[in-house]
Amino acid sequence: SDTLVNRAMGWYNRGQRWSTHVRNLRPDIVIVNHGPHVENATAYKESLLEVLSEHRNDFSSTTLFYRSQFPGGCASKPLDRMPDEKYWRLYSRRPWRVHNYPLLQKFDQIAQEAIRTHNASNVHFLDLTPMHLRPDAHPAHLEDCLHLCVPGILEDLFLRVMLRAIIALEGPE
Repeated sequence: SDTLVNRAMGWYNRGQRWSTHVRNLRPDIVIVNHGPHVENATAYKESLLEVLSEHRNDFSSTTLFYRSQFPGGCASKPLDRMPDEKYWRLYSRRPWRVHNYPLLQKFDQIAQEAIRTHNASNVHFLDLTPMHLRPDAHPAHLEDCLHLCVPGILEDLFLRVMLRAIIALEGPE
C-alpha cells in the first residue's frame, strides 16, 4: 500500500498491508518503501515503526530491506547537490505536496535511524540517495518526477544495487 500499513496518512492509501503479501508469499527477502504519499514526518515514522515491529514479531526469519526514496531526476543534466523545494517546484506541474518531494530526504533520515534503533541483523537500509542526482528519470507523466516508465536506466541501476546488497549479505566465500 502507499503507507505499508493500509491507513490514511496522506494523499493516497491504496493497496493491502505489506504483511498480507509476506504471509501469502512467504519470501526469504522483502523490499519495502513508502513515503511519497505520507503527509508528514510523524505519520511516516509511525508507519515505519509499525512495519519494523510487525517484522520483529511475525517475520523475524525474513530479511527485510527498506529502500530509500527513489525519485527520478527530471533535470536536463546531473545535479551537483541534492534537490531542494525550488528544484521540485520547477519540475513538477502537480502540487509538490502530492508527492512530498521536499520531505523525501527527511524520510530517509528517519528510516535510517529507526532501522539502527530496531537493531535486527536481517533488517537493512538500501541507500539509493545518489539516484536523486541523476537526470535520466524517463518520467511516466510530465506532471511528476516520481513515477517512472519501465524499462528505464534507473530501474536497471536499482536492480544492480539490490543484487550487490544481497550478495554482500552472504559474505565472502
